[in-house]
Amino acid sequence: MSKRQSEDNNKLTYSLKRFREIPIFVVEDHNEVLPFIYKCIGSKHLPLMGNTLLHFDSHPDMLIPQGMNADTVFDKYELFSALSIENWILPAAFAGHFSKILWIKPSWAHQLSEGNHRFKIGKEIKSNEIKVTCLENYFLGDTLFCKEENLSDIKEIELEVFTLPTDEVIAETNEINTEINAGVNQIKTLFSRFLDEGTQFILDIDLDFFSTRNPFKELYKNADLYDELKPIYQLSIPDKTNLQAVEEALEIRKAKLEQLSSAWLYVEEHGNLEGFSGDLVPIFQIEMLVDRIKNCYNSVDWGMIHDAGCTWDDTGLPEHVSSKEEITKMIEGHFSSFLQLLPGSPTIVTISRSSEDDYCPPEDVDWIQEKVLEVLEHKFETTNVILDYECDS
Repeated sequence: MSKRQSEDNNKLTYSLKRFREIPIFVVEDHNEVLPFIYKCIGSKHLPLMGNTLLHFDSHPDMLIPQGMNADTVFDKYELFSALSIENWILPAAFAGHFSKILWIKPSWAHQLSEGNHRFKIGKEIKSNEIKVTCLENYFLGDTLFCKEENLSDIKEIELEVFTLPTDEVIAETNEINTEINAGVNQIKTLFSRFLDEGTQFILDIDLDFFSTRNPFKELYKNADLYDELKPIYQLSIPDKTNLQAVEEALEIRKAKLEQLSSAWLYVEEHGNLEGFSGDLVPIFQIEMLVDRIKNCYNSVDWGMIHDAGCTWDDTGLPEHVSSKEEITKMIEGHFSSFLQLLPGSPTIVTISRSSEDDYCPPEDVDWIQEKVLEVLEHKFETTNVILDYECDS
C-alpha cells in the first residue's frame, strides 16, 4: 500500500460513524452476514476498503463460486445471489472490502495450515474468474490457484490462521499454566499486528465453531458413501516448487471434477455408467458405489453425491460434536478470555447459526447462541441484537 493510499484510508477512518450500541446481526446461513456488512459500509460505519475480519469458524469459508465472473462483485445483488456458505469472504476481498482476515479455528479444523499467509487475489486474465496466488491445498483442491503474472485487478490479502486452545487440549498437555500463558502471548502478538487500538474490525462468529458436524457423513451412510468418495475425489498434490507443474495438475483436476459431475448426472439419467466416456473418471469404482447405494436406498439424489465428493481435498470437512460441558468451557473460558484481550471493540458483530444445514447441531444451536450472546452483550455492553433468521422463518 502506498503512502498516499494509507493517508486516504486514515481520512476515511476518521470520518466514520459509530453506532451508539454495537449491533449484533444473527443469521442462519453464513453468507447472509455479507449484506449487513455491506450496509454498514454504505452507511459509513465501516471503511469502504481494507476492513479486518475476525472470523471464528470451524470452516474457512474462503472458496470462490465456480465459474463466477470476477466483475460480479461490483453488483452487490448479483453477488449475494451467487454466494453460498463456503465462499462469501474472498469475493468481498477481491472487491477490496477485506484486506486482513484472521481465521480463529478450533483444534479439530485443519483445512488451512496455521500461521501467516500473504497472497494476492485477482481476476484471471484467461477466464475472468477470481483466483489466488496461495498454494495451500485448500485452494488447490478447488482449482483456485493462478500465477500472479496471469492476474489483473490484483489486491493483497493477509490471512492469519490461529487455533484457539481448548480446555480439552490443555488438559492433555498437563501444563495448564504454561499453555495458557503461551496462548495469551500468542494472541497479544497477533493483535499487535492486526488490531492496533482504533482499528476498525468485524467480529464474525459461526456457532459451529463450538460444535460441528460433517453433514455429508450422514448422506447414504448405510452405503459408506462419504469414505468411499475419498479415493475418487481426493487431491493429488503437485510439486509446489514448480508452478508450471501446479498449473498443469490443476488443469487435470478441473477436468476431472467436471467429468465426475457429468458422471453422476449420467447415472441420474441412465441408472448406470454404461456408455459413459471419461478418461479421468474411475468408472469401475463409481459403478461399484452406485450398486451399493442402490442396494441400500430406493430414492437417491445423485447430484448431491458430487457435492459431497467435492468436500474432499486432502482433509475433508471437520467434525467434532462437542458435549455441553465442552461447549460451556469453550464459550465461558477461552472464547470469553480471547475477547477480553481485544485492544478495542468491533464495529459490528455477525453471527451465523448454521443449523438448518446441520453443521451446528440443531438440537444445541439455540442454547449455544444464548450463551454466546450473553458473553458478547456483557463484554461490549450492547443489547442491539438483530435476529434476522427469525424474519426469514
